[in-house]
Amino acid sequence: MSRILRLPAPDAAVPGEGDWDSRAWLVWLRDRFDGNWRPGEWDSRRWLFTGDLSNCRTSSSTCRTRACDTIVITKNIFCSPCREQLTASDQQPDTFAAVYRPVRQRSFPGMVTVRCSITREGVQCVRPRHCKGMCATHYNAWKYHAAKGTEKAWLRERAQPFTDGLACQVPACPSPSYNSRGLCNYHARQWSKDNRRHPLDAEQWAVQQSPYLATHQFSLLPLPDLLRHEMLYGLQQTDAWIRSLEPHRIRNLVRDLTGADTLLAEDTGPDRLASAHAGAVRTLQRLRTAVRSGFEEFSGRPLAEPDVLDLRTIGLRTTAGRAPRRMPGTADLRPIHQPWLRDLIRPLGPHQHAAHRGLLQHSAGRHHRLPDPGPATRTGP
Repeated sequence: MSRILRLPAPDAAVPGEGDWDSRAWLVWLRDRFDGNWRPGEWDSRRWLFTGDLSNCRTSSSTCRTRACDTIVITKNIFCSPCREQLTASDQQPDTFAAVYRPVRQRSFPGMVTVRCSITREGVQCVRPRHCKGMCATHYNAWKYHAAKGTEKAWLRERAQPFTDGLACQVPACPSPSYNSRGLCNYHARQWSKDNRRHPLDAEQWAVQQSPYLATHQFSLLPLPDLLRHEMLYGLQQTDAWIRSLEPHRIRNLVRDLTGADTLLAEDTGPDRLASAHAGAVRTLQRLRTAVRSGFEEFSGRPLAEPDVLDLRTIGLRTTAGRAPRRMPGTADLRPIHQPWLRDLIRPLGPHQHAAHRGLLQHSAGRHHRLPDPGPATRTGP
């Protein structure tokens, strides 16, 4: 359904000038998606990102301990259990990372590692353990027979192991279902919580959910449709501005933006973030800059001062590689008094011709005021 968005305008004096059709804006965003963005990492059908740990442009990595496969948010750091063991030891970090062999005490959250104990003629039930060493189905049968005092005979003579695992109904969830509703243990708890507030069939609920997200993953599925499209557009546009994508930052942003409608609104600024960490603020501001720039191209009118240019939106990238990274900058055209010259330099959109980038290449600092060339003198017709 199309609806009208009320958006801020820097000089909107006419009532209603800030109103825009959300459906047209959504179609514009969808038409500009890059279908080849992050192949092998971005699953467009499920709105799910799974970072490639070998990709240098994705921050996630495995724990610094060589024998540990736990995924951490960035390279060359220890996971929490290994860091605790390192602190308790008297070894140097490099030595510890080379020789320590972690022993996992429990499974990863959202995953099942222990099977049901019901076994017959050497065949063990493949379904996940739920209670008293049995899967949910066998446990319910055991309770029925225990009420009649026949549970021992049932276990000895009648209990048959299941050889077919049931997949969780939530798309891309790696865990098997543990009950007849078709949900894994993690999603069954989530559904039970949601169902108490807003009753909904488990199958209908499941298709709207994201899988349990590991450190190197994020899902845009929990966001409203328009905001989800804005986030993906922003991610694709800003990918050229950054050294590496940080999945944990985006996952936290999705959490913090729950209940929002659009990145164009003022209520999606840094005050909305649960954490005031500089990295989180920068990530949100980059995304909002890209989306607002796209909206200006879509609508044909600026949402900000048109003569202060964000150099990233016209293709000027900050220093990359091993050199010190410089913060993204702006170029202030307001000191130039000749309107025709400002019009010549000012880009018409984020995909403007490279000639404009050449005019601004020397201005890639934090904030620059371009020099006034002096009074204009035109010759010729």
